[in-house]
Amino acid sequence: NFALNRGANVDKAVAFLLQDTTAPKSAVLQEKLGDLYYSQKKIDEFAKAYETALKLDPPRRQKFRLLENLGVRLSEAGKTAEAKSAFERFVEAFPEHPNTPAIKKRIEGL
Repeated sequence: NFALNRGANVDKAVAFLLQDTTAPKSAVLQEKLGDLYYSQKKIDEFAKAYETALKLDPPRRQKFRLLENLGVRLSEAGKTAEAKSAFERFVEAFPEHPNTPAIKKRIEGL
């Protein structure tokens, strides 16, 4: 993160994560890979990395962040069905969360 904030090359960071043997088993590194892809406007790759992170059973806070960001970013990219799915999984996983009513409204608007 620090290097990226100082202007490091995103392509090099992606290449590094793709070569890192721990990345496929790390929800944190998959989320970072997804964020890098999103910064490159590679929406399909972003979504795949986030879905991989979700399959790795991330901690509750990370799962919350992954599902919410996945829904928002896919919605912004015009991928309505995929966004709706992410938002619905958010509501199912976090029915008591303060953001859930707003997420339900987003679902209705899709």
